[in-house]
Amino acid sequence: MYRVNYLKREHEEIFRNLLELEEMINQEEHNHTEIYEIFQRITKLLVQHEQNEIFLLNEVNNDYYLNAPIRNVLLDPRKIKGHMTVINNALASKDPNFVRVSLDNDGRMFISKVKEQIFREEKVFDKLLFLHIVH
Repeated sequence: MYRVNYLKREHEEIFRNLLELEEMINQEEHNHTEIYEIFQRITKLLVQHEQNEIFLLNEVNNDYYLNAPIRNVLLDPRKIKGHMTVINNALASKDPNFVRVSLDNDGRMFISKVKEQIFREEKVFDKLLFLHIVH
């Protein structure tokens, strides 16, 4: 279950970056370049993470007891794509008001949804690790 441990490390990295983005959103003044860079880093991490989850699914594809919980918990990109689009559009516009509003609304929703997803996945990954050890 090497892949599960790898995915858990990716969660840690995504979570650290989310916390950094959240700190930037909470600041009075926004540095658009820094926010853009951290947001792009998070986006790339999420895409990479999704691909690694697909590999995990392929590894456990023939084992119903492992496959079922993974399929039920994986992130549906549609749940965050709209927030990502709004944030990217705001950052591209460089309009300070649009950036502030999009970060306060969509930025916080994006962070919240990704954090919730990480927590759900962690529970499943911990179960997978336990099942693998037991079996």
